[in-house]
Amino acid sequence: MAVDEAFLAVADIADLLQVNEQTVRNWIQREELPAVRVGARRVRVRQSDLDAFIAASTAGRSDAGEPESRAEVVADDAELVVLLRSVAQAVTRLADAIERR
Repeated sequence: MAVDEAFLAVADIADLLQVNEQTVRNWIQREELPAVRVGARRVRVRQSDLDAFIAASTAGRSDAGEPESRAEVVADDAELVVLLRSVAQAVTRLADAIERR
């Protein structure tokens, strides 16, 4: 785990994947999505665990090219968001490094 790895709240994940918060809680409860308890009632999910969850959900798709369900479309969108966030973080780190020069 990276030192500066992001932790996401259930609401953030639900918004990102366009699903109900209870769906995210169900994934956590079924241990499909690893989470870290940060209080009596609060949990957070590591960005890397969410990335792995999304990658696992997109594996084994049909080769027809078209998504079979709305869940696959959501997973595609979520995967793109994850990639864009990674690029944004890298650009921010690069800009900070340049600024320190």
